[in-house]
Amino acid sequence: STSTERHCCFLMSPKSVLSPGIWAINLRISKMGGILRSLQIIKRARDFDIPVIIGAQVGETSLLTRAALTVAGAARDLLQAQEGAFGTYLLSEDICDPVLMFGKEGLLRVPVRQKHAYGFGLRITERKYFEPC
Repeated sequence: STSTERHCCFLMSPKSVLSPGIWAINLRISKMGGILRSLQIIKRARDFDIPVIIGAQVGETSLLTRAALTVAGAARDLLQAQEGAFGTYLLSEDICDPVLMFGKEGLLRVPVRQKHAYGFGLRITERKYFEPC
């Protein structure tokens, strides 16, 4: 089944999909279609006290790492683990500045968002990624 099908099943009847204490949800923001749908999953997981792991796909840029931090913040007490933030360990270059990636001890240091910054507070570094058609 597709992620969307699993998403719909879970939203309608999470008990039929998962049992608390046995499973955890590995929630990948990119596979769920973004932050809003991911937040719906977190809400339902909270209703049934099902733990959550914020997953990642290989090669995600800092933009998706930042989105995952937002969803992880919403999961709070349900959050068991979070993947991602590999940045230029796996990518030859990242499209964002600053690059969000974990350091030597596995810690992710996220810069404080500036008041004048838009969205996630990250800047796309190269226009070549968004060339007009």
